[in-house]
Amino acid sequence: MHISDSVLDDIKNRLSIVDVVQMYIPVVQKGRYYWCVCPFHADKNPSMQLSTERGTFYCYGCKASGNIFSFVMKMDNLSFVDAVQKLAPLAGVTIQEETQEEKRQRGAKEKLFALYKALNNEFVRILWEQKTPSSKKALEYIRGRGFKDEIIKEFQLGWAPEDSNFVRNFAHSLGLNDYDLQKSGLFSEKGYSYFQDRLTFPVINRSGDVVAFSARTLRSDNNTPKYINSSESPIFSKKREFFGLYQSLNALKNKEIPLICEGNFDVLALHQAGINTAIATCGTALSKEQCSLLRRYNENVLTFFDADDAGVIATLKSLPMLKGAGLSPRVVSLPRERAKDSAELLLLEGPDALKTLVASASNAISYAISALSKTNNVSTLKGKKAVLDALSPIINSIPSEIEKAQVFSKVCRNLAISEEDARRDFNEKESANEKKEAQRELYRYKEAPSASLSIWDNPNEAPLYETDLMKHLAFDRKTFLNTPEIKRIKFADFKNPKAAEIFSYITYRAYKDDENNNDTFLENMEDENMRRYLEAYRGDGERFKARTSEEKREEIIEALSRMKLSKQHDDIKMMQHSFNVGADLTASLGLGAIREKQLKETEYKRLNESLRKGNSLV
Repeated sequence: MHISDSVLDDIKNRLSIVDVVQMYIPVVQKGRYYWCVCPFHADKNPSMQLSTERGTFYCYGCKASGNIFSFVMKMDNLSFVDAVQKLAPLAGVTIQEETQEEKRQRGAKEKLFALYKALNNEFVRILWEQKTPSSKKALEYIRGRGFKDEIIKEFQLGWAPEDSNFVRNFAHSLGLNDYDLQKSGLFSEKGYSYFQDRLTFPVINRSGDVVAFSARTLRSDNNTPKYINSSESPIFSKKREFFGLYQSLNALKNKEIPLICEGNFDVLALHQAGINTAIATCGTALSKEQCSLLRRYNENVLTFFDADDAGVIATLKSLPMLKGAGLSPRVVSLPRERAKDSAELLLLEGPDALKTLVASASNAISYAISALSKTNNVSTLKGKKAVLDALSPIINSIPSEIEKAQVFSKVCRNLAISEEDARRDFNEKESANEKKEAQRELYRYKEAPSASLSIWDNPNEAPLYETDLMKHLAFDRKTFLNTPEIKRIKFADFKNPKAAEIFSYITYRAYKDDENNNDTFLENMEDENMRRYLEAYRGDGERFKARTSEEKREEIIEALSRMKLSKQHDDIKMMQHSFNVGADLTASLGLGAIREKQLKETEYKRLNESLRKGNSLV
């Protein structure tokens, strides 16, 4: 959707950054600036500064920055266009008509929202009106597990009939065709319905829309998967949603601690016991996006996975993810002899037993040490090292170096090992791992240049002419498109990975975005680090854009000339490296190779002198 600069300016002029941020979190004024606790990292003291003059926010902790649009995008997980559409009515601004493609996409989403809502209502009706013998058994099964009718209705459980064509025929009755259903998430690639002869659990987003289903079979045969979930669709992303989040919103907004459990029935059991912040992932492991979402509500979090070995493994895997997101996790540990999960504990011992167990949640590190000590013989040095190695992902995920040191000391005390010796071994291993990771990153960079690389926080900008050029052209894509010499360079011509990544992104986006709309260009970036990096240099880019065409061309040509000269120099160094391998190898290369190197050196000197005199090399 094309949104003109005038519309964006109108919205920014009518809504201050303070107005927008206060929609989500409290703001206080100190002098000329306003401050708030940053919602994007583990921030206890206000570190996010709001500038009403510039209409921007900046966090001195995690370096998050942007304007009213990017703030809403991050808080509500919206695209740039969706964020503008959310703020426009608040500002009293009318956005111009959508393009045909945008209308089509919005229409497709609206069809899916309507389909899921109607289908969920139908599943619920079939369950409660006992339309089939199987739906009668399903309701008896749920009640037999100790769940009250109130909780069954609150979570809108339903029943999908045995008819394999039921969902398709129902969708057709609403006016949807098979093309509409291809990406609905309701069918397999071969066109089979996921939801038949199953108990259904709707996944409801924060806005109250049904976006997916999780469904459980009541069959006992081993050939049928117990649970099945909707696949990804235009309205559903597994890594961004929780089952039970919608029902937990009021409690979460009141700063109650979120509790992540393993299954849908666990969520129901905990809510029935009065623990109204219980949620579960949608058939996948915990994701970074889900952790970031939880961080908006509370810096503390509880985990309550099953009592079996798989539950222990899932708990240990979740801890680094949670700690890395700035959360403080505690673990609810259920003894295996009492029950296999929270739903069974509710049935066997009642809601008070669940409440007591949750209240006894243990420190994450203490839990991890205890769990790992049960599978390793910690009376031996080998067992102690195995536990320490297994704990390293959790320790390394801790953002605070002070907390990390304290945790390491605690682990050493618990294992009765020398902290000095353990730290030396630990650091040596981490150093080796870092080298391996650096090699892997280099390989990924060469093999897949479009991948997201952790390069943006590296202060090394050499060679400056590459990064300066790309930072300037990022804010003047019209010049980028209209300078023929730029079309001759490729990703591999860059020595600086930052410049190369920016070049690739400009090349990809330059033909898709409004050339003059830098807000659109920045906010459409999926790579948050690249966006933040370029936002910091926006002033330089805007000043470059304001120069005359001749001034801009001179800078571009000089930078491209230097890139060509640098490439020539690298070729010479590579040939010299081959010669340095050994005299025997030099001899085998022959006089032709030596002569070629000499010619390149002569050419390099000529190019260098030409550039020194101000001549173009491109």
